[in-house]
Amino acid sequence: MRILSRQDADPSYDNRGRLQWVWPGRSPADQVRIAVFDKQRDLVVLSRQSTNITFMNIKLFAGAAASVGRDAIDVQIQPPVSVAELRLRVAQTHPQLEPLLKISRFAVGREMAEESQIVGEHDEVAIIPPVSGG
Repeated sequence: MRILSRQDADPSYDNRGRLQWVWPGRSPADQVRIAVFDKQRDLVVLSRQSTNITFMNIKLFAGAAASVGRDAIDVQIQPPVSVAELRLRVAQTHPQLEPLLKISRFAVGREMAEESQIVGEHDEVAIIPPVSGG
């Protein structure tokens, strides 16, 4: 743990839209992100955090595929993420899916997933909207 001045940092937003301060490093693994901010003293207590940003391919079915015109989308994430966080990220990057996302389920590894389930970078993920037929 280190203590650094906020003047040396760059403000940015994390994948949940929260303000954070980032101290640049020689490589992404050397970057340090804020853990606690002390407004009284212009100091922050920092901890090293992974900056591993990757793209996740998400399969689409039925109305979800029809609304974007293809059977899969790529979404930028910083693993690990929960299904709930992934749902928000998809809504941000593909707003045309937002109405369907409210009533759709996510499948991870070919099984329906709960909102709290953690999704790994290499997991197979699909959005399953409600379907009907006979």
